[in-house]
Amino acid sequence: MNANNNPLLNDDDEDVKLPELPLPKTSPEKPTPGKKPEEKISSEMPTLSSKILPFPPTTGFPFSKEEKTGSSAPPEETTPSEKKSAEVEDDFDVHAILDGIDDGFGTELDYEKTDPLDEVLSLDNFENFLETGSTKSLLDFSTLKSKEDEMDFEGSKLDLDGVISLAIEQGASDIHLAPFDEVAFTVLGGIRRISSFGVIDPNMTVRLQQTIISNVLEQSFVEELELDTSYVVKSGKHKGRRLRLSVGKTESNIFMVFRVIADVMKTPDELEIPQVVRDWIKLPSGLWLINGPTGSGKSTTLSSLIQEIQMTRDVKVISIEKPIEYVYGVKPGQQAYITQREVGKDSRSFASALTSAMRQAPDIILVGEVRNKEEIDELLRAAETGHLAISTLHTTSGPATINRIRSMYEGDEQKRVLATLADNLRGMMTQTLVKTKDETGLFAVREVLEINKDLKKFVLNGDSLALRDYMEEKKITMEHELVKAVKSGMTSLESARSKAPSPAYFDEILGSE
Repeated sequence: MNANNNPLLNDDDEDVKLPELPLPKTSPEKPTPGKKPEEKISSEMPTLSSKILPFPPTTGFPFSKEEKTGSSAPPEETTPSEKKSAEVEDDFDVHAILDGIDDGFGTELDYEKTDPLDEVLSLDNFENFLETGSTKSLLDFSTLKSKEDEMDFEGSKLDLDGVISLAIEQGASDIHLAPFDEVAFTVLGGIRRISSFGVIDPNMTVRLQQTIISNVLEQSFVEELELDTSYVVKSGKHKGRRLRLSVGKTESNIFMVFRVIADVMKTPDELEIPQVVRDWIKLPSGLWLINGPTGSGKSTTLSSLIQEIQMTRDVKVISIEKPIEYVYGVKPGQQAYITQREVGKDSRSFASALTSAMRQAPDIILVGEVRNKEEIDELLRAAETGHLAISTLHTTSGPATINRIRSMYEGDEQKRVLATLADNLRGMMTQTLVKTKDETGLFAVREVLEINKDLKKFVLNGDSLALRDYMEEKKITMEHELVKAVKSGMTSLESARSKAPSPAYFDEILGSE
């Protein structure tokens, strides 16, 4: 069969040296007088495994350069039936060679489930595969520069680091990538679509997921269909900037949300953290919590306080996070010794990491967030064994935090946990972010509850209503703090009211003052 009939070759590929593949040895058959011998096609095809050269270095695809370039004798004319037979033969050969090759990212290609071969496979790229053994360029939508850099899928292009750079320049807190929609940023709490990047193709988020997520975390995503990790910008003026990444699935397609993390940690003074809370970092033991809804700045506040510990206390701190957001590193003049561990990469779970931490001579144990009873148990165990334990919860007030913890337990177990909490809880700070009056920025409004002897009995009994009554009487609820922000001219009435846990109580306070 000559080159003109071979669908794997382009007419301009004249410099490729592809030696002949030796045919399998067979016993010669005696010709029958008056009968033309039939050509037999060997069923023995070279077998391929992922990322292995398809042929030994001394062999090649079964045609020579002379056959390809046409320098040999002109090809014999074939009948229509012979042409059809050759086409079937060629199609069989291609699929047999492709069998077992993966897409360069560990996923075996299944041609029965994907698009037709002529839509998926580039013949130029396939010839490159025959010469080099590389499968990286077999798919038309392979990456343009590197795994983490600019991505190109079937003609659609997404420069991830470019998207992130624009988000940072526009002051976005979050970046949203979802199939069949435009790139969107969260700016000052509102969604802003960015049409310049076009509509997201599902293949884009698939390939981003494959290239960003490590093999260690990939298995977790396959099992859970959810994943929290981090991403570091690889190029551009924001190279090295960290972002928190949440990956999930929607209607069987992958979506992603990136949370922008400040490149410089602010000091407690810059964040205007109340002095009573700053005093909590000096405690030798016990438990204190920072609470608030998603996107309320808990991580920023917590990192500022931990950095203060780093510079002012000669203690050992072990942080357990998912993922690590702020990296404390080693700073000139630091006093504390800090070890940061990421769940999923450095430990299997918060609970196992907490258990190990108590054997590693810490003074302070930080848990990025507690989400279930097992983690609450370990956090309380850290506090009652003489450590200072620090964590965050997604709640909107101090009483709501007590309710959340109590609701995780029943019967005698509930009584035990509330007793341990009453003995060790030193304070809770709840915060939310509110727009400035000119709507050009955000600032934190905080509710601070220091646990004294009078409040311990409310915690012991799990009496969140009595705790709430105490806070209303003392005028230290979140609603009181929001009303103060309105009256001081820091924010508008509408913005403050929208952040109140109880808008009705907010109105009541506003009307009575």
